[in-house]
Amino acid sequence: MWNWLRRLFKGASPAPDTPLARGTVKRIVRDRGFGFIRSTDGKEVFFHRSALVGLDIGRLSEGQKVEFVLEESPKGPRASKVRVVR
Repeated sequence: MWNWLRRLFKGASPAPDTPLARGTVKRIVRDRGFGFIRSTDGKEVFFHRSALVGLDIGRLSEGQKVEFVLEESPKGPRASKVRVVR
């Protein structure tokens, strides 16, 4: 019965992502798998290694420029989809 609806949305593009924020990697705690980014507006933003796109936390350096999706969590600002800006 709902096959027509599934066919209609099959291959549909997802909604556009939230605009990307930019910042600089401030601190990395490699052994615990997380770090902090200083956003261009001065906020300190937490990131987890699982938020890194195409990059391992071992190859990330303090001072590197990144872009990311800024999200709010119960513990404060959090970055997802973190990518190095080249």
